This record gives sequence, C-alpha cells and structure tokens, in this order.
Amino acid sequence: MKIILPFVFLLFSANQPRPVKIKANSGMYGKYNEFSLAVYNDSVTGAYQYYDKWNEKNKEFTDINVFYFQGRIVSDSMASINAGWLGQTMTGKIIFSIDSSITVFLSDEPEGYNTVSFTSKKGVTMKLKKGMVWKKIDVIQEKTRLFDAPDSSSIRKGYLIKNDIIKVRSKKNNWEEIDYSNTGDLERNDRYWIRL
Repeated sequence: MKIILPFVFLLFSANQPRPVKIKANSGMYGKYNEFSLAVYNDSVTGAYQYYDKWNEKNKEFTDINVFYFQGRIVSDSMASINAGWLGQTMTGKIIFSIDSSITVFLSDEPEGYNTVSFTSKKGVTMKLKKGMVWKKIDVIQEKTRLFDAPDSSSIRKGYLIKNDIIKVRSKKNNWEEIDYSNTGDLERNDRYWIRL
C-alpha cells in the first residue's frame, strides 16, 4: 500500500493543468477596428473610436463615441485603466483572454452614442482583428505637421489637429514614427513621422 499511494499521487500531479501565461497584444480589436490597444512593457494605452451615420450636408458623423485610456498591467490577464475624453473620467479594467480577445469594463458609460455597454456585468468583449507593433497610443494636443521621414525636408501638406489619435510605432531622436487612421476609415493606418 505504501508503494501504490506515492505512484498514484505522481500520476495525479502530472496530469494537473499548468498555468498558461496570457499575452497582451497590441493591435486593432472589434468588428470595425474600433478599439486600438498598445502594450509596451507593463503599460497599456489606447482608444475606443466609434463613428456612425454620416451626415452628408454637414460633412460629419452624427453618432460618435470616443475615449482614450492609459494604465498598467497588474496580473498575467488584467490591466487596470483610467479612461476619459473631453472632461469625463472613468476607471476600469481590461481582461486579456487566451484566444486573443479582450473584455473591457468601465465605471461609467462614455458620453456619446453607445451601441455597447461598458458598465454591464459582462463588459464588452472584442477579438483581435489585426496585431500591430505600437509602443503607445496618444492624443495630439496641438496642430502638428506630418513628415515622410525623420527629416525636416520631408514635410507633407497635411497635419494633425488637437484630439486626433495617433499610434506610436517607434521613436528616433526628437521624432516619432506613427500610424494615423482617419475617422472615416479606422481599418486604414497611414504611416508618418512627427517632430516632438
């Protein structure tokens, strides 16, 4: 009997599931790429952008919901975040799943048009649609010129304005390489450089 019990214990312990480390992925999440997430070291930054119902007369979207967030990874499967937009502030969390999906929970509903509920018990779950190599996602604070390369002579005609959301790919001296998506086409990420 003494020989059988340790053998049974070894079989039982060898069949125990091992913890799986969940990888938090930078990229575009959601059916319409509406959730952008950057994971770099233990920090997370990102934005939720939902635009619907184009008004041709006024040349603008009428149903809008946007918020920016930043936070820290606090465990293998969760990040704690602070979110907000135009004066509204919220707290929340992002749960990372093994199937590359995320679930977002917020303390309050973001102002604006909502098709989902971030305050529900289930939160809002979104699948990773396209992985990216972003180091952070940021909000432009003032009119910013665009460049084709990290060189002042490569200036473009276009520019970014206050509250435009950018995705930072890399940094070189006083320059950042960014991806930018126009509000009308969140699936398209145009690559530029901006001077810091």
